Amino acid sequence: MLPMQSPSPSPLPLQKEYIYAGDRLLATENVQQVPTTPPAAPTNLTNAKCLRLFRWTDNANNESGFKIELSLDSVSFYLHTTVPANQTFLWNALPRNGANFMRVKAFNAAGDSAPSNVVGTSTKICRTCVCVSGENDPENPDTVWVEDELPAGAVPDGDEPWTWVGTNPFPYSELLYSQSGIFAGPHQHYFHSATQTLTVNAGDWLIAYVYIDPANVPNEIMLQWHAGDSWEHRAYWGQDNIAWGTNGTASRLYMGPLPPAGRWVRLEVPASSVGLSPSVLQGVALTLHGGRANWDYIGKSTQGAWDPNFPAPYNLIADASDATHIALTWSPSAGAHHYRLERCDLLSAGYQIIADNLTNTTHSDLVQSGKAYLYRVQAVNATGTASAYSNRDLAAAVVFTDDPITLNTTLVKGEHVLQLRQAVTGVRGILGLGPPAWADSSLSNVTVQALHIDQLRTNLEPPLITLGLSGYQYTDTSLLGILIKKVHIEELRQRVR
Repeated sequence: MLPMQSPSPSPLPLQKEYIYAGDRLLATENVQQVPTTPPAAPTNLTNAKCLRLFRWTDNANNESGFKIELSLDSVSFYLHTTVPANQTFLWNALPRNGANFMRVKAFNAAGDSAPSNVVGTSTKICRTCVCVSGENDPENPDTVWVEDELPAGAVPDGDEPWTWVGTNPFPYSELLYSQSGIFAGPHQHYFHSATQTLTVNAGDWLIAYVYIDPANVPNEIMLQWHAGDSWEHRAYWGQDNIAWGTNGTASRLYMGPLPPAGRWVRLEVPASSVGLSPSVLQGVALTLHGGRANWDYIGKSTQGAWDPNFPAPYNLIADASDATHIALTWSPSAGAHHYRLERCDLLSAGYQIIADNLTNTTHSDLVQSGKAYLYRVQAVNATGTASAYSNRDLAAAVVFTDDPITLNTTLVKGEHVLQLRQAVTGVRGILGLGPPAWADSSLSNVTVQALHIDQLRTNLEPPLITLGLSGYQYTDTSLLGILIKKVHIEELRQRVR
């Protein structure tokens, strides 16, 4: 049965010991001995070709961390990111392009080690490999099923084709994403009969990334999954216009309002809430009512178990509605009497309750212009018991001019960079870091150059990695000789909102 049709980073200070404690980063004054010699070089760097997983051997006992260096030609290398001491892997954190080769160096206060061997960075999506303990993403250990191509054996179908696109916007991950057509009413593309199946276990969440076309916003988006001989597993966002299945059940479950347009948004659906825990999936359908959307990185995430009687809220999205307000939305939690919203503007101080007894799944938070904030939300039942926390989301209280930037129409200008500098400074403030020393501080009568974008990236990514908002795959990682354009500005905007 087919679906119904119409479907250079700086390490933390070496003189202190930093410890994670839940969502708080605590600094103790345990002074460590400053090394006087650089660490020994890492060896045996290997490319596991497993969802961008790289491993190496740590031969030092005095390193502060490791520098990951990338290269276009295996000769000239640039710093991509750093990882902590004793970590001997890099997972899912390569840029989209400009990273043909990799090497690793250990570092400490006395300097850098010699580099490791060089490996190529060619990868493939891993759907069956097993990683060593500790190598999975600590926030969201994902298994990707659909990315750049359909899984083996899949039979494409639908009233529109599978159209693979790589630009405007650029993909969330890897090189391509699937783009829907533009139609009125329900339209979809899907596949079935995949022999490379996706096994869903108890506690898993089904995931997909969607980018809604801001010029063609649909009324509703829907995900459908095929298991056995049934497509009766659906989740939707937005209006209830696609009347397939029974609303409020696993065959048509409302997940919340339509995600914001013009940015990649992660959709999460507890597998058990749509009758798929456990199960083996052979197909998925990407369905809309009107408009157009782009889809990427479809699969599952192994997170904490979802309690069907009292789940945590999810799909929390924070976005600046103006310079002094952050708009928040999240998907409802069954069994919730009300919601408790928490905010963090300084990680060492932890989260503070900013709103309690919320009966709606939206809130407008009055904030200080230019600052950045982390948010999370809990459901509370009628007896006062709190659920687990939702996902976290970050937003900077900065309003961007020319949002979105119009391709081939809007000029990239100093104002765009100045606003991003304000947002980056806000994000760094969450860690108690001061503003960077920006080149061309006023940007008055200055053409936006690669240096200005590089500074934004290198001052933004280390704090985001520390906050658990893992590395991002920027377009044109090496900007040498590259004309600064729309995508370079838009990607940075996505990272701070």
